[in-house]
Amino acid sequence: MRIQNRFQSGFGIIELLVIVVIIAVLSLITLSSYSGSNKQKPATVKQHALTALLQSDLSNASDSLKLFFVDNNRYPVSLDSQNCTVSSDKSQFCLKTSQGIKFVYSSSDLYQTYTLTAIDTVGTKYRVTNNSEPVQVAK
Repeated sequence: MRIQNRFQSGFGIIELLVIVVIIAVLSLITLSSYSGSNKQKPATVKQHALTALLQSDLSNASDSLKLFFVDNNRYPVSLDSQNCTVSSDKSQFCLKTSQGIKFVYSSSDLYQTYTLTAIDTVGTKYRVTNNSEPVQVAK
C-alpha cells in the first residue's frame, strides 16, 4: 500500500501560471514607460542624459561659487575661457564642465549675486543664480 505525502516539494501548475502572469504584467509596465507613451514629443534617453548632465554641472558649479563667496565675501568678478576665476589674489579656482558644455557667467550688485548659464552642443540652456536651483531657459 502506498502512502501519499501531503507536503510535496516543487511548484504546482497554478503557482507557475501566477508567476508567469506577474512577470508579463511587470514587463508590459516597463516597456510602456520606455516607449515614450506620452502625447507630447517623446524625449530620448540621450536628451534626458544631457539634461541631467547640465543640471549636475550647474549644481556643482553653484556649490563652488558659494564656497568662493564664503572665503572672499563676494562672488568672482568673471571667468576666463577655461572657466577659471579672474582674480589677482590667490583664491583662483576653475569650474569643471562635462565635455560639450559651455558656461556663461555674470556677476552684479558689487559681486554679491551671480548668474551662471550652461549650454550644451544642441543649444539646450539651463540657468542657476545664487538663490535658485537650475531651471531650463527657453531657446
